[in-house]
Amino acid sequence: MVDKHGPRTQRNCKCNCEHGKMAMLDHACNFLIHLETSRLRKSLGSLILMDFSK
Repeated sequence: MVDKHGPRTQRNCKCNCEHGKMAMLDHACNFLIHLETSRLRKSLGSLILMDFSK
C-alpha cells in the first residue's frame, strides 16, 4: 500500500492518537487530584477553625 503523504504522517497520526489518549488520562487524573486536594483543604480548614474556636 502506497501512502500519498508518505509513511511518516500515518505514524504521526497513530502517535498523536496515543498522545491524545494519554493527555486525556493525564487531565482526568489532574482533575481528580485537584478535587481531592480542594476537599482535603476544606476539611483541614474547618478542623483548624474548630481548633481556634476552642
